[in-house]
Amino acid sequence: RGVGGACGGGRVAGGSVGAVGGWGKGTPPGAILDCEADSWLNRWAAVAAWRSGALPVWCLSAPVLRYPVRVGSAAHRSMGARAWQRAAGTLQMVVLCSALAPWGRVRAVATRLAFWATLGQLAALAADVSGED
Repeated sequence: RGVGGACGGGRVAGGSVGAVGGWGKGTPPGAILDCEADSWLNRWAAVAAWRSGALPVWCLSAPVLRYPVRVGSAAHRSMGARAWQRAAGTLQMVVLCSALAPWGRVRAVATRLAFWATLGQLAALAADVSGED
């Protein structure tokens, strides 16, 4: 329910576009839509969390850098394919949704985890650029 439910539901739906588009197997257009849905959801949730005052501006760094990384050297590879990268993306979305929650305790947890979520996503983007694990 509310913003948290919308963010969580969007993350689940966004993460399945590629597979649903191909009825069980991903397709190139599905992979593009998957990246687009995840990127827009993360970016605008981060902007909303920042504008609401729940998170600092540096939390925008990973969502904003995702497109240049995608267009750059990682465009031919699947982004976030490693398990640790998926975990970092999930943590980022948990932080963003929690920052937008109406409960102060949940927002406080988001504030405490924001640094680690941002660091994890930046590391995941760096790994995509370098091709390293």
